[in-house]
Amino acid sequence: MKKLLALLLTVTMLLGGVSAWAQEDEAGVQAMLPVLDSVMRAMVEMDCSYQPQDSAYFWMVLSLLAVNWGQDNLLCEIEENELKVPRQVMQEYASAAFLDYDDLLPIPAESETVMVRYDEAWDAYYVGLGDVGDSYTQIASVSQLEDGSTQVEVTMGSYDVPQMYTMQAVLAPNPYADGMADPVYLYSVSSASLA
Repeated sequence: MKKLLALLLTVTMLLGGVSAWAQEDEAGVQAMLPVLDSVMRAMVEMDCSYQPQDSAYFWMVLSLLAVNWGQDNLLCEIEENELKVPRQVMQEYASAAFLDYDDLLPIPAESETVMVRYDEAWDAYYVGLGDVGDSYTQIASVSQLEDGSTQVEVTMGSYDVPQMYTMQAVLAPNPYADGMADPVYLYSVSSASLA
């Protein structure tokens, strides 16, 4: 009887550990919703694929992330019709949106889609204010892949059309998270595609 009780206790503790890990992992994935939303919106708005090395796409993602999700960031400030985003915040956004990120790309000189400018005196980026309208995104499913990365399905809808777009994305651990004090994004997007 004691052996059975000890076995049941061990199994309960192991299952409890797995559950706690799964909850922590789930929270980390849910925290990526602003990044996934921005990656997806940029692909939809620019009618393109996930292109980490394309400066117009790169800055579209970061601009959308800043303006739609960064206004509550204590380091960001609204100045007239722009959001001032310090360089370190943009770097954190980039490390979450692009796994192969190693430095901020130059802002494209002429682009109709990118509404961001750099101010050297403040070492900050200014992004034009806007809103997402009546559309919204949500994480529809999460699964672990054999290589340890995480696959996420994200849907975008509106109040009239619940599911307009679907994106499949793969997340890997954010290589810069350990170097940040209290990082928000524990993952980085390694690939993404509209379904």
